[in-house]
Amino acid sequence: NIFNVVPNREYDRVYCGAECSAEHVEHIKKFVKVDGILIIPYNDNLLKLEREIDGWT
Repeated sequence: NIFNVVPNREYDRVYCGAECSAEHVEHIKKFVKVDGILIIPYNDNLLKLEREIDGWT
């Protein structure tokens, strides 16, 4: 459960299998390392977000 993980821990890859609100997406992004990838359903789309030093692509 993403809401019961160790705070400040970061991962290379994070996959979320359930659609999330914008607020939850921002919370989940905190767990992705720089150069890591987040796969998450949002607004009826499956997003692949890549974290870079200066932001997300």
